[in-house]
Amino acid sequence: MAYELVRTTPGVEDYLRLRRAAGLGQKSLEGAERGLPNTMFGVHVRCGGEVVAMARLIGDGGTNYACVDAAVHPDHQGRGLKTAALGQMVVGEIAQYFEDNAPPGAYMMAVTKVPKLGLQTGFQLLDPPEVGMYMWQPLK
Repeated sequence: MAYELVRTTPGVEDYLRLRRAAGLGQKSLEGAERGLPNTMFGVHVRCGGEVVAMARLIGDGGTNYACVDAAVHPDHQGRGLKTAALGQMVVGEIAQYFEDNAPPGAYMMAVTKVPKLGLQTGFQLLDPPEVGMYMWQPLK
């Protein structure tokens, strides 16, 4: 299986399809159409013309950044697409972009169900008493 690393955000339909397939949950078409063009740096992986992995970096470009939408299609999981091969793949590419472009003192965060993948690419776990929080706008 040949994988191709592409340093752009996938299209809206591929983004929505991969989020669902990877278990990241559903986003609205309107939200994806608004949000994807605002991506600071995006990367995805194609196999046989299909988008099978992705990640995006969002933020203000100066002090705060977030690695979001890191996903791998279930049929391609366990092959290092988030962290290895073809350079550093999706999360590694995001981490490298941050290292190369963010000014001193900048902060990047990520939310994950699999922290070991982030740890392999330079992320650190929050130390107590820091905790993560979120707000969510339900789909209608």
